[in-house]
Amino acid sequence: MTSAEAEITHEEELAQLEREPRPEKVAEVVRLQKVLEESKGVFLTDFRGLDVAKMNELRSRFREQGVQYKVVKNTLLMRAADDAGLEGWLEGLEGPVAMAVGLEDPVAPARIIDTFRADHKREGDYLLFQGGVLNGEPIDESTFHRLASLPGREELISRLLYLLTYPMRGLVTALSGLPRNLVYALEDLREKRESGEIEGPAGEAEPAEAEEEKAEEEEKKAEEEETAEEAEPEEAEKAEEEEEAKDEPEEAEKAEEEEEAKDEPEEAEKVEEEEEAKDEAEEAEKVEEEEEAKDEAEEAGEAAAEESEEEAADEEAAEEEEK
Repeated sequence: MTSAEAEITHEEELAQLEREPRPEKVAEVVRLQKVLEESKGVFLTDFRGLDVAKMNELRSRFREQGVQYKVVKNTLLMRAADDAGLEGWLEGLEGPVAMAVGLEDPVAPARIIDTFRADHKREGDYLLFQGGVLNGEPIDESTFHRLASLPGREELISRLLYLLTYPMRGLVTALSGLPRNLVYALEDLREKRESGEIEGPAGEAEPAEAEEEKAEEEEKKAEEEETAEEAEPEEAEKAEEEEEAKDEPEEAEKAEEEEEAKDEPEEAEKVEEEEEAKDEAEEAEKVEEEEEAKDEAEEAGEAAAEESEEEAADEEAAEEEEK
């Protein structure tokens, strides 16, 4: 049998699947059909040329973005696509294929695949695009590249929030600028009047107003002086009370220190007396022990002398009996 005769085409595999459907293959077709129908973004890639290290790196990137990446069988995927209403979507599909499914962000798989290809461009042409489905509609490779260039979901949300809040920020800035500009204009007008660049609306009344202002200032100064004079005795009393309050804790501390100084010699004398009493007691015990030892030694000597005398008497008696 030649290699051409042994090769099984996709049509023959599909026909064999129809003739003898296995439960595990039927279940896989149902699962793939559900993924194609319910997922918003599905992308197929060729994973040939990836070693174990690169495959682990790719899977890690997918997991971080909530993307599922799994190798699928072409014949089962084609049957699932037909059952999902995507007839002819995978015509001419060849080689091993893996499927990336975006669970949270439908465009995330396209960005990850495109970034991975750019990072490893010098090493080889990996992850060739084999097909994709976005919101139930097939997409081509050009659409895939446009999707890969889009910003992420969080960045799009932040941009949308900025656009929504920008008019309100502009309105607040404009409204707050009106009173601020009015204040600046009035301040500029006052400075010009004081410098004499412009005259007021009632030039003759200005000296009278100035005199009134001076009189009011003098009255305020006089009132302040009176209040200061009235407050002087109270401040002096407060200062004396504060000084007395400060002196009381110091005097109490001094008294405590003096009492402690008095107690220290008495305690030292007591300690010395106790030590002397202990020494005397120890000496007395030593004397008693020495006397007891002497008595015991004397008693032992007397006992030994008596025993020797008795032995000598016994010997004499024995000698006399022998004689």
